[in-house]
Amino acid sequence: IYTQVSEPYSYTTGFHNLIAFIQRRFSPNNTVKIAKSLASIRPSFIACTKTLNRPDLIFMEKCFQRTLFEYEEFMSDWGTPTVVCRRTGEVAAVNKEFTLLTGWTKSVLLGREPNLNINTGKLAKVVAGSGSQGNSGRGGLTTPRMRLTDLPKGQEGRPQPVFLAELIDDDTVLEFYEDFAKLAFGDPRGYVQKLCKLLKYQTKDGLESEVKMEEHDGERKRKHTSSNSGTLLNGRVSKIDGENGIVRLQKDGRLDCAYCWTVKRDVFDIPMLIIMNVSIVIQLVCEGADSI
Repeated sequence: IYTQVSEPYSYTTGFHNLIAFIQRRFSPNNTVKIAKSLASIRPSFIACTKTLNRPDLIFMEKCFQRTLFEYEEFMSDWGTPTVVCRRTGEVAAVNKEFTLLTGWTKSVLLGREPNLNINTGKLAKVVAGSGSQGNSGRGGLTTPRMRLTDLPKGQEGRPQPVFLAELIDDDTVLEFYEDFAKLAFGDPRGYVQKLCKLLKYQTKDGLESEVKMEEHDGERKRKHTSSNSGTLLNGRVSKIDGENGIVRLQKDGRLDCAYCWTVKRDVFDIPMLIIMNVSIVIQLVCEGADSI
């Protein structure tokens, strides 16, 4: 870390890419809301960085990498689905539990492989061979990606990690940036704990395969039901699965979760890391009682 880090990280490029992504995915109204949240902490960023020179910025990146090294070792042993991001929201580290939960691979999250995700949390029905349909904020279901012409000069070859905003649905993104604006330069020991909806990694080919499999399983179950005396039990299991949202989650690609995240600052008191732990929310449905 101390010998290989010789350049500061371009957070300006990261924020430019973030804003471009937000403008493409979200509606104009939601884009303005997120922009206002980010604009509210911009003066604090300027005040903290105006006296920093190039060696300071390189030292800042070394601190980031050194801290990330410790967190990655902790994440591998802890076992809780965890993702760590830069202050721009770019994913910097993730453990295997998070990838197993969401289907996002580490290579895709860190920008080492192409991001083919088409899931933005909008309910979409894909028929094999007919393409996909959806109503994303600014043009289709496909997750927007930066064009090379949108990158600042000299940054065209830079790998682009996935943004945290690409891993959660629209409502959760709005809440996240409202909370981030309050926590970034607020209580250094503060944290946010809320319900959220994670987006599973879905590609067009993968979604079409799931549709074919569901159609095949549906036909097989219908045949099994007509010839099996245990249909009552099968029907009750399916009902319980439906009440717990299992079928719904598979259809729209969203996972009902609870997240707890905090912001870690560096030696210059600038937000450095966003550390987020995730847990699945399980609803228990009891007869004669509301969902818990």
